[in-house]
Amino acid sequence: RTLQHRGGGVIRFRPDGSGLELFATGTRNILGTPVSPLLDIFARDNTNDGGGWDVRFHHFSGLEDHGYPRLYKNFADEHVHPLADYGGGSGCGSVYIHEPGFPDQWNKSPFTCDWGKAGLFRHSVQRVGASFEEVTAPQNFIKVSRPTDADVDGMSAVYQASWRGPATFKWAGAEHGYIARVTPKGYTPEPLPDFEKLSDIELVTALESPSHVRTLAAQRALLRREANEDMTDALLKLAENAEKPLEARVAALFTLTQRGTKPETADAVLDQIAKFNKDPDLVAYTMRAMGDLPIKNFPTGLLNFGMASEIAMENPRSRAEAAIAAARLDAPGAGPQISALLRDEDPRVRHVAFQALAKTGDFKACLPILDDEIGGKYAAFALMRMHKPEVVDALLSRLESEENALARRNVIMALARLAQREAEWKGDSWGTRPDTRGPYYQLTIWSETDKILAALKSTLESTTPEEAAFIVQEMGSNRIQSNDALNSILSLAAKNPKLVPDAVKQLAAADSIPTEGIQILLRVAKSDGQEFGYDAIADAVTLLAKTDEKSALEVSLAALGTLQGAIGKAEERLTETQKIEDPVKKKSEGKYAKQAITDANKRVENASRGFLKSPKLENHHLALETIAHEKPGTPEGFWATAGVLELASRKNGSPESRDLSQKAVDTAWQNPKQQAVLIEAVAFTKNRLLDDRIQIALTSPDPTVQAAAKAAAKALKIQPKGADKTPKIGTLDPKDAIAAAIKHKGDVALGESVYARATCVACHTVSQDQPQKGPYLGNIIETYKRPELAEAIIDPNKTIAQGFKTNLFTLKNGTTQMGFVTNEQGEQVTVRDIAAQEHTFKKSDIAKRDTLPNSLMPPALMNNFTVHEMASLLDYLEAVGKNGK
Repeated sequence: RTLQHRGGGVIRFRPDGSGLELFATGTRNILGTPVSPLLDIFARDNTNDGGGWDVRFHHFSGLEDHGYPRLYKNFADEHVHPLADYGGGSGCGSVYIHEPGFPDQWNKSPFTCDWGKAGLFRHSVQRVGASFEEVTAPQNFIKVSRPTDADVDGMSAVYQASWRGPATFKWAGAEHGYIARVTPKGYTPEPLPDFEKLSDIELVTALESPSHVRTLAAQRALLRREANEDMTDALLKLAENAEKPLEARVAALFTLTQRGTKPETADAVLDQIAKFNKDPDLVAYTMRAMGDLPIKNFPTGLLNFGMASEIAMENPRSRAEAAIAAARLDAPGAGPQISALLRDEDPRVRHVAFQALAKTGDFKACLPILDDEIGGKYAAFALMRMHKPEVVDALLSRLESEENALARRNVIMALARLAQREAEWKGDSWGTRPDTRGPYYQLTIWSETDKILAALKSTLESTTPEEAAFIVQEMGSNRIQSNDALNSILSLAAKNPKLVPDAVKQLAAADSIPTEGIQILLRVAKSDGQEFGYDAIADAVTLLAKTDEKSALEVSLAALGTLQGAIGKAEERLTETQKIEDPVKKKSEGKYAKQAITDANKRVENASRGFLKSPKLENHHLALETIAHEKPGTPEGFWATAGVLELASRKNGSPESRDLSQKAVDTAWQNPKQQAVLIEAVAFTKNRLLDDRIQIALTSPDPTVQAAAKAAAKALKIQPKGADKTPKIGTLDPKDAIAAAIKHKGDVALGESVYARATCVACHTVSQDQPQKGPYLGNIIETYKRPELAEAIIDPNKTIAQGFKTNLFTLKNGTTQMGFVTNEQGEQVTVRDIAAQEHTFKKSDIAKRDTLPNSLMPPALMNNFTVHEMASLLDYLEAVGKNGK
């Protein structure tokens, strides 16, 4: 048997290779799965370098999807959520410790290594329903630099591996790295028996050992022997003895069931263990074990299949295990009872229930649930994973006849997903930055696509405004690109204002924006934020910046002013909350007001970035200069000035546009009123073009200019000339420069300025809210200590972050492109070059793809900065890591 799995997850199989199956999916880069004596599985995951997937702590139950990379961004209801999110770090190996030598504080728990956080961490978890919750933050059990893995033996000794030495992913010689043996103080373990010499009964007794390692050794010794009546009787007695530890009973149960993994022995083993399905303590494990048995003949139905009592099934884990086992064995007639679990109060049970139905393909069991308030959505989740013509036909028939609004929504949701499917994987890697939009990584059409799209279009044209908006939303979230559907949406939006925000979202996903779409975007950009919302205005500005529409410039400038004004309104709201007398209401309203300020600032940041960074901005340089000159005291004049400054500071693009914009800045600087606006604009947009002029303006005789200069100097962290007496990095030997920067105390505020002036921003980000470029510094800082960080900046070729090696692409047309990958989609790849320019090309156009040994980061980047500035940069980056910016 073979298994193809495009993504991270847990693959399960027996030592002989049989029983190969996908146990769980949707993780990123887990390197260890600690398993408890009660078969609870955990893992510490790794970050996706600033894309919103941080170091997560997972619990695996079976069948579940954890969301990476297809679901976690836009389909939160369809994946299970982590027990914890730790931010940055670098998860490595793991171990489950259940040994008698350790005190309770450090025992009976999963432990995971984090390479970046320097330790082996204990996770305190407790069961909640069919899953777990983390009770307290992880505790560092063994503090060690660069831990990679850990294990424990039957003598209560932990073995901790460390990758000590240079912070490099290259071979650094045999002298680097070590394994430490850690033992409990004052503990003398019982002598370790020779398991092969123990009798069958002695081995069964050994299953009761408080050492899980010894229990497993005894179990394996038993399974290497031929089964006999005395052994089986002893195992059955241990399994059914409620006075024995549950861990020992479970070990006995699975020692029995591992004899039934062949068709010729499965039914006999089923007869032996059937009675345990009436035991509330053992039923969950019995259900799980039964899923391994290739049973030939069993009764119809989920409960009959498991022969479990209603009381035993009151345990959420039992219900989850029953659904998983029935799906693994494709138990006949179990569908209706699994579909009943779609309404379950436990979220993990609901999740595995819809995954179980999807696995069995029992769509008839899902259809009656579509109008249920709770289960309907999960029935749709199951149906949308069944790419079969008969499923599509059933849903289309239901859409035509259904009158219940909720059921119709669930049908539409399933159909929108079924309109496409995951393309066949050709074995290529999706790299460090895969497409995370979902719901598929690589979309493709199939036999039923046209039929589904025709039905959605027809419904869109004849339904209510509310349902039309929902169809638009579902088509957008599922990335359905249909010109006919888009035109229908735009036509409806032109008549119905309620559909306009959804139409804007649909336009954002379109390859090109039609004339009708531009008119809607202009309408949104001209609005005051009340009719369509500020989010729609921000999106409209970004989209209009990609068009050649002449009227879009002034409309966009005014729209940016509207968005900027929303910040002021939010700040006024916060001020008003301070007057509220009720302390509870004051706190609550204040919280919402602060969030409104954050949201308003983010909209301005996103919209201004889309506007100012647009390649088409240079087509408007003359108009920008005119507006900036004629309207210096207006929002339009302010943003036109910001546009001129952006063009004047660009290193790429049209030389003519840059030169003319620089001359316009020089001319405007002579006018005090425009000079103040220039200073305010660079301060707001963090543009470094006028740093030297701002220092001069600090002593300007014009009070408005002087005040603007002081505010800008503070915002941009501009140092007074002559204040820094430390040598420049370029004048020192690299080792001396690194040592000096590590030792020197810098200034965090200045470091932020250095970060901008050194153009670090061209390839890095410090916030997950920003579009990701090169290695995300928020995670790098949590992984590397100050000395390693300094070395990586001054000598970037020493260590290259995983996934960001320099790639050389040779295209079929003979051209080449060098850079690192910032986004990898199913059909195309985006590369950022040394000039911070992004290039996107289809994978079908690539003739050859090579990785180069050198970093794209220039080694002399900091040569013109002083030791104080370098130290300040390190201080700033460390502060970013601590504050989680």
